[in-house]
Amino acid sequence: MANDYPSMVKARWIAGLLALLSAVLWLNHATLSTIQMPAPLPVHTVLETITIVIFTSVFIVCWNAFGGARKKSSVILAVAFLCTAILGFMHAISFQGMPGFPDAEDMHKSLLFWLLSRSFIATTLLGLALAPEDSEVSPAQAYFVLIAGLIATAGWMMMVFALPHLLPLTYIQGEGQTSFKIACEAGLIAINLFTAYQLNKRGKAISGSAGPGKQAELLQIERAPLFLAAILLAVSEVYFAIYADGNDVFVAIGHVFQLMAAIAIYRGMVSVNIHTPYASLAETSQNLARSAEELSIERERLSRMIDTAIDGIITINESQSIILVNPAAAATFGYEVDDLMGLHLILYYQSATARYMANMYSSLVKLARPAERWGETLMIFMSPASNPMVKNFPSRLQFPAR
Repeated sequence: MANDYPSMVKARWIAGLLALLSAVLWLNHATLSTIQMPAPLPVHTVLETITIVIFTSVFIVCWNAFGGARKKSSVILAVAFLCTAILGFMHAISFQGMPGFPDAEDMHKSLLFWLLSRSFIATTLLGLALAPEDSEVSPAQAYFVLIAGLIATAGWMMMVFALPHLLPLTYIQGEGQTSFKIACEAGLIAINLFTAYQLNKRGKAISGSAGPGKQAELLQIERAPLFLAAILLAVSEVYFAIYADGNDVFVAIGHVFQLMAAIAIYRGMVSVNIHTPYASLAETSQNLARSAEELSIERERLSRMIDTAIDGIITINESQSIILVNPAAAATFGYEVDDLMGLHLILYYQSATARYMANMYSSLVKLARPAERWGETLMIFMSPASNPMVKNFPSRLQFPAR
């Protein structure tokens, strides 16, 4: 397949192996359902905390990586993962058995936070998979989206804590999860599987792709890890749909798959954006080193050409001091090359020639553009054979190309 680049192939293999592992666990779910975790709260809290930290890292990268030059995709991703991290935190602290949350109604509240946070992740990844046209947003628009997301999250929190009885029931003590909660989990499984299908179909497309010169200015999205994350999220939702209570081992299994999905998201959205600037800097450094080497070769070639030229060549600076002279020019004056370096050119001409040279040099400097006269040099090509009237008279004068 055209889209079978190495990262996606590797992601497919990993997803297949983990799906096989999940199938083995599912075939033994009757046995596993009898296993109760001895300390479910510490396990749940640790796994949720790691996931929250990862999602917060995604927010930080998406929001801050490129300063004010934000794209619509980076703003939506940042706000979605920030709200998800906040809702995940509320889910963790309100989980049944946590201090201040001992009742089944508290489990109902925790699962409401859970469903909304998972919905944020599922729809955000789906949006990336569908890859709608991106566009730039102003700082005011970005902050408006951020504030709107935070207000909506705060409003949901207030509703869950103050009016939980107005929301669909998700958990009943002694019975477990309600049909509404299981139906929501089934919907999330379908969304995540469709997202994985779209990511697999699109292959190595990069969100916010641009030309090589602008790639480092945009948020980079690596699709292979996000494909794996979507598969892992779908698998995790299966276990979140079948547990009976908070002590069930399926809660831990689901959270382990969710943590692996969060790590894949980190790899696809955070690590790649940390790596991209360094890779660009390394490439630029290599190009500079290559250019410096080429410049050195050109200088050496030019030096050999000047040294072996039949015509005498002298280069003087704005004060008419010699800064370069080749052996032919030195022989014309009757000097060695080292004897002429740094000396004033006019001193070594006859008086009439000296006056001519001074006037000629002054005229050339006046005619030169300002950029050419900044620390300018004047190269004089001398050919005595073509100017028998004056032995050391210059036959041709020009500014070297810059």
